[in-house]
Amino acid sequence: MDKEIVDILKSIQSSMTNLDGKVDNLDNRMDKLEGKVDNLDNRMDKLEGKVDNLDNRMDKLEDKVDKLDNTIDTLQDKVVSIKLTQQEHTLLLRSLEHSAEINKSEHEDMKYDINTLIGKVENIEKGLNFVEMATANNWSEIVKLKSIK
Repeated sequence: MDKEIVDILKSIQSSMTNLDGKVDNLDNRMDKLEGKVDNLDNRMDKLEGKVDNLDNRMDKLEDKVDKLDNTIDTLQDKVVSIKLTQQEHTLLLRSLEHSAEINKSEHEDMKYDINTLIGKVENIEKGLNFVEMATANNWSEIVKLKSIK
């Protein structure tokens, strides 16, 4: 029976040796897994840092977009103001163009009236020249008549 017990003990010892190898193998694998988990933790920390960085950049971009929105609103207000001013100027220009057309028409009428007056003055001058000649002839006749007496 001793031999049986020794055989059983050898068998148990062999199984224990086998189990020790498997445990060592599992320990090695666990160490590798722990290394990989640590590596993943480091990578996750880096990713979290990058995500935080991206969040900060997004916040800055949002601020810039808000500023651009405000600038666009201001520019739109200015454009509306410019359009109103342009409409007022257009109305003023049309009014001035109309006044210029009226002035041109009145100047044309004045030119016509001046030319008519010039013609009448020339006729009067011709008539005065004739009256002067007739008066001169009359004085000449009067002088002759006075000399005859």
